[in-house]
Amino acid sequence: MVEFAGGSRSRNSSVFISRPIKKGMYPGILVIQGIWGLADQLKGVTARLAREGYVAAAPDLFDGEIVSSIEEGKKIKGNFKEQKFLGDLKGAIKYLKGLSYVKPDKIGAVGFCMGGYLSLLIACHQKISGCISFYGDNPKPVAIVKSISCPFLGLYGGKDPRIPESSIKELKGALMKYRKNFDIRVYPEAAHSFFDETSPNYRAGDAVDAWKRTLAFFSEHLKA
Repeated sequence: MVEFAGGSRSRNSSVFISRPIKKGMYPGILVIQGIWGLADQLKGVTARLAREGYVAAAPDLFDGEIVSSIEEGKKIKGNFKEQKFLGDLKGAIKYLKGLSYVKPDKIGAVGFCMGGYLSLLIACHQKISGCISFYGDNPKPVAIVKSISCPFLGLYGGKDPRIPESSIKELKGALMKYRKNFDIRVYPEAAHSFFDETSPNYRAGDAVDAWKRTLAFFSEHLKA
């Protein structure tokens, strides 16, 4: 864990950093938390990306709060404004770009649930090389994708009641309308959080496939 200048002017924000062991310069990836906070499972994803040759950074958007229920997570999320989250994400990107072992022109983002939406949102506010959304809730109109700066990969569950098929179709329509570079994969039998091995909705086969797509996407857009 390290500190950086984030979205709260009164104090710094924290970020969990994981990097390859071998010396060199690597692409950077922002790993954006879900409603549970900066949990161990998310830190595990961050470490997995480091083993694949990326400097991965997971900012602590809840300022140290780890939750045990969705209701608690929603309550904590409600204590912060979206601009605070954006500020933290922008600060984390700036921090990544300033590291001597990160390629500043090769930065990506991946997020889960709440973080899936924020991954798409930060790509509308910052110039990055690629963003991925795992079952990202979209609390705002999908018209925001008009401003997206990079290729987009969306990974969704066909049995996710929080993200109905109509919402995914709407997102696809907006991405096509604005001629964005995108790919969307829907796993027919998967529900929300299918990638999270600590969730009762975890689906090993779909998670493996989603991870392969994630690595292929970042390899194409961050390592090329």
